[in-house]
Amino acid sequence: MPLRLIGIVVVFVLIGCRSGDAVLEPYRVVELAPDIVEPSDICLHPDGASMLIVSDNGFLFHTDENGAVLMRAPFQRGDFEGVYVHAGKIYVADESNRLVHRFNPDGLLLEQTFSVPYEGKRNSGYESLVFNQAREMFLLITEKNPVIVFELDNAFQVKAAIPLDVASDISAATWHEGALWLVRDEERAVLKLAPDRYEVLGRWSIPTVNKPEGIVFVGDSMLVVCDKEHLLYFFAAPQEKR
Repeated sequence: MPLRLIGIVVVFVLIGCRSGDAVLEPYRVVELAPDIVEPSDICLHPDGASMLIVSDNGFLFHTDENGAVLMRAPFQRGDFEGVYVHAGKIYVADESNRLVHRFNPDGLLLEQTFSVPYEGKRNSGYESLVFNQAREMFLLITEKNPVIVFELDNAFQVKAAIPLDVASDISAATWHEGALWLVRDEERAVLKLAPDRYEVLGRWSIPTVNKPEGIVFVGDSMLVVCDKEHLLYFFAAPQEKR
């Protein structure tokens, strides 16, 4: 089924924007393949030319640059909320089961599963997964109540748990140009953080995205996945430092 390009309408009502935030408007919006129900995160495939998208229903998809499905992992489980590629391997965070799965990009075959216990409700676990290159640690970040950054080694043993007081909710994370980038679902905002102290270096509002849940940078573009509306938004990568 061909993908449908959604027309862009500039919205001047800044839903959830804080005064003084720079506002980003998408230059393109694409409807994802119908198989990708409730997409929750996105990252670059190890080939550097295609994408990986996970869904709330525990699916891992390999897609083209526009979100058309090329392959689906045969393994399906739980509630996948975060996906990230490090050292040629694919890592997926399963929020409901407090697990991290490692996949081989060849056939999207499951290689290993790590247990990372966390208290709380079933749907209040790890919302984001990324590798902090500056600290050489994996990061698992809880969504809210509270937002905590867990630093883990390559065996997914927790080395530190750091409360994050710069935001009351986090729905996605990625690494780009030496910084940690986070998405806020409730405020529809993107934050750029220093990778050592997790202090805010920049902040941008994305009011047109209803329930943003995934972020990745590709060249000069920033792509954001919308869970609720099943869309992929393309923005010019933020440049302003605030």
